[in-house]
Amino acid sequence: MPDPHSGRYDTSIPVNPRYQQVLAAILQDPNNELVVIEYNLRIAGMLQLTFIPCLSHRQRFCMHGF
Repeated sequence: MPDPHSGRYDTSIPVNPRYQQVLAAILQDPNNELVVIEYNLRIAGMLQLTFIPCLSHRQRFCMHGF
């Protein structure tokens, strides 16, 4: 996981509106799935799964995790 102080994450409060816009787009896209991992009532991780048509699988959807 990247260093949170490297500039990749914006942890400001209130939440950056750009994050809210991107989250809304991901949640509305049926080819995306977000998985949130919780441990001791705290967020411990997140996984974004994206399903894309894959030419090597005869255009069936393949899953890619980020």
